[in-house]
Amino acid sequence: MIDALQDGSLRDVAAVSLLALTPEAVDILVMALRQAHPDVRAASQDPNVRAAIAGILGRAGDRRAVEPLITALDDLPEVGMAAAEALGRLGDPRAVEPLTRLTAPFGVTAVEALGELGGEQATAAVVDWVIPEDGQIRSEPAEAAAAIRALGKLGPRDIVMPVIDRISGHFPGQGTPYGDMIHEAVSDAEASLGVSVN
Repeated sequence: MIDALQDGSLRDVAAVSLLALTPEAVDILVMALRQAHPDVRAASQDPNVRAAIAGILGRAGDRRAVEPLITALDDLPEVGMAAAEALGRLGDPRAVEPLTRLTAPFGVTAVEALGELGGEQATAAVVDWVIPEDGQIRSEPAEAAAAIRALGKLGPRDIVMPVIDRISGHFPGQGTPYGDMIHEAVSDAEASLGVSVN
């Protein structure tokens, strides 16, 4: 089934099948992610296969995969981004520090993962990413919306709401495509933070 991950048309079916085998398959998947399993070494040399394995490990929910996924952050970008997303799914605080170093190259993927992980360090990393040292808010609406949602999950309310207000004030109001996207993200963040909306 790991070999089948090489075939784009079979990848989803193989992933579902491998998920059904966990936790028995976790050790084999971890070895394949590290390109260390002799039976699937050829397949695991394909970065698309390693990215698929990272995704499977994230969905499997087994904490044994956390350290190997942290190591995979330094793999090729497509593998690293899949590992970041998987770490967000696993919700293990060991992933916070490594992900804070990757907000620049991984952008929204790292920010969304940090939003799932929580903690002051994650909050600071998301704020630093969306409002860099020059004080200019990221102008890409999808990036700003991702940061707003992540901050809503991270909290605490008294710290993140002023940041969310500053980000959202940078964009046009409702009734425009970007304004609607940002307004929806703010609504999601307020719901996560338990802010009552008038």
